[in-house]
Amino acid sequence: MGEVGRIWKFSLIGVAVVLLMLTPLFLFDLKHDFLNVRGLVGIFSEEKGFGATEGATKVGKVDGSWGDYIWVSLKETQGRSMHIINDLGFADYYGAGPKNFLILGLGIYLVALAVKAGRRRGTEREQGNCLPAMILIMLVVSILGISFYRHSVYDHYILFAAPVVFLAFGLMLGDIWERGRWLGKAVAGLFIAVFLLMNFGNYDFRAQGTTIRDMEKISRSILEEVGEETRYNVISWEEGGDQYALNYRYFLTVLGNNPPTEPEEIGETERIVVIDEMADPLFDWRYSAIYEVVVFGARGWERAWRPLGAGGPMVYVLTR
Repeated sequence: MGEVGRIWKFSLIGVAVVLLMLTPLFLFDLKHDFLNVRGLVGIFSEEKGFGATEGATKVGKVDGSWGDYIWVSLKETQGRSMHIINDLGFADYYGAGPKNFLILGLGIYLVALAVKAGRRRGTEREQGNCLPAMILIMLVVSILGISFYRHSVYDHYILFAAPVVFLAFGLMLGDIWERGRWLGKAVAGLFIAVFLLMNFGNYDFRAQGTTIRDMEKISRSILEEVGEETRYNVISWEEGGDQYALNYRYFLTVLGNNPPTEPEEIGETERIVVIDEMADPLFDWRYSAIYEVVVFGARGWERAWRPLGAGGPMVYVLTR
């Protein structure tokens, strides 16, 4: 079998493995009216994701043409690189200058490692030749993909890239560690120490706010309240800005046979479930401009209760 045949063989094996790993996702979509497929189509439509519609961005104005949209998106790669490479590991501890230096340094180092590894073909170390190039390609594709997304990008949107970022830093630090008897180890050790110092001081590992188990319990309580026939929608009033309660929607979809309606189905919706996680009189959801709240009216809710007991989120059910 020639080189081309080997490439085709392993490419087909790779595709088969990916499809096999996606089997649970396919089964989920078959059961839930292709929920993920519709979401993916929505991302690539003009209204929800990558479409080149007219509108303002952080780096310029998109006039509706694909050429202008691509140019504006490419300029966005700097900010997305900072978000993915820096903010995942170092939060906002330093300004744009050091961030750009770290991005440039990591990029140059990965390219150098990929070129160096490519020259080792035919040697005993051939198995590791592709690793720097693979990490570099995955990192570049992640940054470009997020750059072409037209809307705000929150931290949980880019967590898929975290393993690639840490693999890239690990590859760079591993190479630095091996260089020199003490200088390379000192540089790598200093980098790791700074990384740990920044993160241990920035993150609280105790449970904060509503946990996943809490969301599951609240979702079960909502399903018991609305039953299997009521057409309802759910919104969340919380600091993270997740107005359409995506975490709760997941549990409401998989735990019962009556998932929430989509926002555009407001005309068919009979009830609105409001999950108030803030319970702050200064930021009362009843005085918000959320469309569903305005349509249904916030004054006369049908029922209100605390599924988690005192101190937990308050759940309200609004009717027309």
